[in-house]
Amino acid sequence: MTLKYAGPKPMISKHGISFKDGKEDKYVYLNIAFQILKTVDQETSNQNSFESSARNDSFDPKQMYQTIISYEKLLENSMKKQLSDYIIHLDNEIEDVKNSPAFEPIEKETFVNNLIIMKEYKIQRATNKIFYMNTIAVIAEVIKSRKIKKISTPFNEKFWHTLKTIQGNLTRNKRGLKSDLKVITNDETMYAVLTIDNN
Repeated sequence: MTLKYAGPKPMISKHGISFKDGKEDKYVYLNIAFQILKTVDQETSNQNSFESSARNDSFDPKQMYQTIISYEKLLENSMKKQLSDYIIHLDNEIEDVKNSPAFEPIEKETFVNNLIIMKEYKIQRATNKIFYMNTIAVIAEVIKSRKIKKISTPFNEKFWHTLKTIQGNLTRNKRGLKSDLKVITNDETMYAVLTIDNN
């Protein structure tokens, strides 16, 4: 799996290709997620409250990948399977259009060509999303295992989005944890604070 920026979500039809505002590539959140992971998973720390700074850490994609798969021996195969399933979905999508009676021949040809043109783009977006969501799952497991009760970050769109995604993961399944995400102001500086009921 290669991690690199792709771009916003494409909207593909018989009429052409456009891009949807507000549906950013998950790649833009990877550095933030990885920074939070490095902050909360400190081997020598017995803390249950952590603050992640606004520093502009830029982690190498290969380093991030190797770090994440080190947490779970089956994770790499799981991510590859998720991506393989997505590629099958894209191929099926193309075949569905080819076999659809709903389009005129020229519309069908245009639609199929647009799907083919954007296939690698969509695969890269899916790769980034799969990796991002699995990184979030690793963070959630670290939070649970270390009984972390609070994570504080600067308040901006990327940190907020990442903390919201972590919060969503924490509530899933039988081991789900209650949590609260809010914005606080301290000395005129705004922070995003995720508090977790991790008793």
